[in-house]
Amino acid sequence: MEAHISEGDPMRRFCAVILLLTTTLQACVSWVRQESAIQDVVATAPSRVRVHRRDASTIVLSQATIHNDSIVGTVDRVAPLGAASRERYVTSRVAVPTSDVIAIAVQRFDTSKTVLLVLVVSAVLLTLFVAATNDLGTFNWEQLTPAP
Repeated sequence: MEAHISEGDPMRRFCAVILLLTTTLQACVSWVRQESAIQDVVATAPSRVRVHRRDASTIVLSQATIHNDSIVGTVDRVAPLGAASRERYVTSRVAVPTSDVIAIAVQRFDTSKTVLLVLVVSAVLLTLFVAATNDLGTFNWEQLTPAP
């Protein structure tokens, strides 16, 4: 028995899924510790910075700036249950004294991780596609190529 594929069936669906995954997957990013002075890092205006403090705690600040002797930014936190506001997240302004900072990191796009993720997801989906079509009987790969 030979599987018949209509014009818009499995291969187009497969390609649509791959396209959807590659365009909607969040880009792979990594936190990269910066060796520059804190003021220099914050001056480059990264969208978020991760601040490592002397007490071994870490905080991620959005829209960080230097004000006097502190790094000032906003932190999004989950609102407590039963809070008067119906908002799910609460944004708080936080200041961390630069004397308490032992390291600062910024997020950088990681091309190699992104490519690896897309290749792995594609391979898994292709394997699932082939396994599913083999369960239907003999699969004719020639039907997937467009006619000249």
